[in-house]
Amino acid sequence: MGNGPDSGGLGAGKVGLILAALALVTTALQVRGLLRLRKWAGRVGDRRFWRFAQGIAWKFVPAALLVGSQPLVTLFAGRVFSYPQLFWAMPDVVSWLILAAVLGGAAGTAHVLIVARRIVSRRRSEAEGRRSPPETRASGRVPM
Repeated sequence: MGNGPDSGGLGAGKVGLILAALALVTTALQVRGLLRLRKWAGRVGDRRFWRFAQGIAWKFVPAALLVGSQPLVTLFAGRVFSYPQLFWAMPDVVSWLILAAVLGGAAGTAHVLIVARRIVSRRRSEAEGRRSPPETRASGRVPM
C-alpha cells in the first residue's frame, strides 16, 4: 500500500552485499597467497627481481588507495573530510580497504623479504666464488 515501485537501481543494501562479497574474496585470495609463500619462494630461484616487481607492487595498491582516499574524495567531492569522517560515511568501503591493505601489505612485505634474501645470498655466493682458489671452484672440495 505505502510502498513505491522498486527503481531497479543499486540500493545501499545491494552495495553493502557487493562490498561484503569483495571483502570475502579479498580475504580468501590474500590468505591463500600467504599460505603459498613457500611455493612462491621456491619459484623465485635465480630470476631477476624486476620479473617480480609488478606482482609485488600490486600487493600494496590497497594501502595506497587507503592512504589516498582522503585526497581523492577531496578532489571529486570538493570538500575536505578527515579519515574518521570517511570511515563513518563509508564504513564498508574503508573496512574493505583496511582489510586488503593489511593482508596485501603482509604478503607484499613477505615477498620483498624473500626476494631480498635471495639477492643477498646470491651476492654472497658470488663473492665467495671469486675468493676461493680455482681448483676449489671446479671440484667443490678444498685442496689438501
